[in-house]
Amino acid sequence: MNILHQNKFDTFKMIFRQIGGLQIILGYTMVVPLLVSLIYSEFYSSLGFLISGVISVIIGFSLYKGFKTSSEPLNRHALIIAAVGWLSIALMGSLPFIIIAYITPIEVVQQLIPAGADYISSILYFKNPIHAIFESMSGFTTTGLSMAVHEPSIGKGLLFYRSFTQLLGGAGFIVLTLALLGHSSGKVA
Repeated sequence: MNILHQNKFDTFKMIFRQIGGLQIILGYTMVVPLLVSLIYSEFYSSLGFLISGVISVIIGFSLYKGFKTSSEPLNRHALIIAAVGWLSIALMGSLPFIIIAYITPIEVVQQLIPAGADYISSILYFKNPIHAIFESMSGFTTTGLSMAVHEPSIGKGLLFYRSFTQLLGGAGFIVLTLALLGHSSGKVA
């Protein structure tokens, strides 16, 4: 009985280690929208991407190093790692939306809205974590749905990040498909 629980614990350690690696990658990818925000002088967005990237890297390294004694994943672990990994990336990927929504002053937010418009900036919708998670999940799953009523009102850095999540999500689908096809045929992709 103890051996059975030890195997389950080893499986959790291995999954958390892999999730940590994915979070590290996500944290480093935040550099790209950070640079785009700097190019367009959107300093509040830049700060949001920096904070999000640092949080993701810290959590990723904590998981990766904390479970470094775990065994290597087997074929049977691939789907659970992919599912939990996608969920964790979508959750952590929502941080830039939330952080930028809270740190951007209302004066800056109002400048993103055309004069005479009868709507608020879509940045303000992302103060609700559900909207931010939906936006992130939509991007990383490449569905393309959005909580933004008027996309240009979220700023160029955050608009780029929305598109970038779809690029990363599409690349993830391709890698996942190749990995699954390789395993089902007995070959490693």
